[in-house]
Amino acid sequence: MPTLPYGRGEIEVPPLPGAVTWLPPKDVKGDPDYLGLIHRALAKPIGTPPFQEVVKPGDKVVLVANDITRVMNSHLLVPALLDELNAAGVPDEDITVVVATGAHRGHSQEEYRYFLGGQTVERVKIHDHDCRNDPMVYVGKTPLGTDIYINQLVMEADKIVLTGEITYHQMAGYTGGAKSLLPGVAALSSIETHHRLLLEPDVKAGATDGNRFYEEIVAAGGLIRPHFVVNVVINEHKDFVTVLAGHYLEAHKAGRALVDDLYSVPIDGPADLVIASPGGYPRDINLYQSQKAMEMATYAVRQGGVVILTAACPDGHGSDHYYNHVSQFSTVDDAMESVRRDFHIGPHKTYLVCKLLRQAHTILVSDIPEEQVRKMLLTPARSLAEALAMAYERLGSAPKTYVFPCAQITFPRVQA
Repeated sequence: MPTLPYGRGEIEVPPLPGAVTWLPPKDVKGDPDYLGLIHRALAKPIGTPPFQEVVKPGDKVVLVANDITRVMNSHLLVPALLDELNAAGVPDEDITVVVATGAHRGHSQEEYRYFLGGQTVERVKIHDHDCRNDPMVYVGKTPLGTDIYINQLVMEADKIVLTGEITYHQMAGYTGGAKSLLPGVAALSSIETHHRLLLEPDVKAGATDGNRFYEEIVAAGGLIRPHFVVNVVINEHKDFVTVLAGHYLEAHKAGRALVDDLYSVPIDGPADLVIASPGGYPRDINLYQSQKAMEMATYAVRQGGVVILTAACPDGHGSDHYYNHVSQFSTVDDAMESVRRDFHIGPHKTYLVCKLLRQAHTILVSDIPEEQVRKMLLTPARSLAEALAMAYERLGSAPKTYVFPCAQITFPRVQA
């Protein structure tokens, strides 16, 4: 019986009636020589001198790293970058890893060891960016009027090195690049002003042209001018496919083209039913993150169809700010209007979820208590079988169905 990733394990998918299409990302082999990939990318970067010429002995270096909610093998990449910095004459004591939490929570030492690697914990200073309490430095205003404040630890470094994964993002178009700065290490005020752009119609996954959310990230990068970026592209098995390094815009552009080739899947029109797994832990660590898989599912489901999201969510809803806001409302329209009226980070997730609920009835198979799921305006199910029974009651016994085993990184595009 086929399975879908679910938390740190899997759930079985029973035989599905009707026209059923499974839509995984392309089965691209990873390169086991990830150290070779990293070294070659740093030696021949895109748009900058080699890494060993960018960093110098005596430099105080900040490595900006993704937090635990992102899947990019930082536990392999960051120690390799520490070795490269040492080879360039920068000792461990001159290196600080700043975790680009944005407005997310901080981490325990055990979590650092999980997503940054034990070597990193033992060798260098690690600091979780705190958008509410850390000292910030004002770096300027974007063309759209966002005042950009960035973590002082980052701005005081002699060299800023960004790391990240390039994949699809529901608002920025793609992750990676200067997104490590805004919202990664920005002040809450900057993050909130920036995120308000999610209300704009051209803010969506897989798009950069005309996407004002993405344009603000580029503008912030231009104010800060990070010295180097190291971005990775991984396959659905979390193996390295390639490493792109160099200029934060040029390397990112090259990575976007590769992501489209790997993760964009053709469909022949919308389905009645979409079954979507974010791709397992940590992509389904909480609903706050799993919502991104819902976003991808709605590109593939018809208006009035059904989405079944299978996401373990061991951390529950993932944001008290989001949950306390959405649980006040009994209708999608009221919840969305509240966000438009008074925009804040956390409650902004209410708008994103509810926008998707307008497209399709959504059933959540998770470990979150059922009453909490209902408070978030979703329909709970204790199992995939129960969720399917609910869906067939709405759609009939043989709906057109798409199954996304790794929805968070799979972008469905309707064939012309």
